Amino acid sequence: MNAQEQLISKFYEGLLLNIGLSIAFTLLIIILLWMKSSALERLHNYPGSKLVLYCVLGVLAVVNLIFILQTHIYVSDLNYINNGDFSSLDGVVVGYNRGEAIGDIVTETRYYDPIILKDGTGERIVLKVVGTELNEHYTFLYLPNTKLAVIIENS
Repeated sequence: MNAQEQLISKFYEGLLLNIGLSIAFTLLIIILLWMKSSALERLHNYPGSKLVLYCVLGVLAVVNLIFILQTHIYVSDLNYINNGDFSSLDGVVVGYNRGEAIGDIVTETRYYDPIILKDGTGERIVLKVVGTELNEHYTFLYLPNTKLAVIIENS
């Protein structure tokens, strides 16, 4: 699979995941609203039951809003995918935004979302890609809004 196909695959995985989760949370909120009166009827003896139900609905609505906004970012990159208009970036990995310790006794740290120092301009760009090493030079193919990327070349 070439770099463009990998990037398109990553894009559609993320887009479909966000759409699916957004639909699931929307349905859950609709079901809870539909069942609200019967749930409150059963819980009328418990103080604060109405508050708990509305807090749960509020939390679900906020989580759903996050997925909807994330989906909007993916949709904004859809034209780039359809036109095959990917951005290219040459630069050096100068740091990472996230790290994750793996293991129980002997831990290994994996780093994600590298900070790339762009050749020529010195601009710093954070990309969503795995498999990079600190202070190594790479060429990336990426989408400008989601910052999803794949490595084209390691030099």
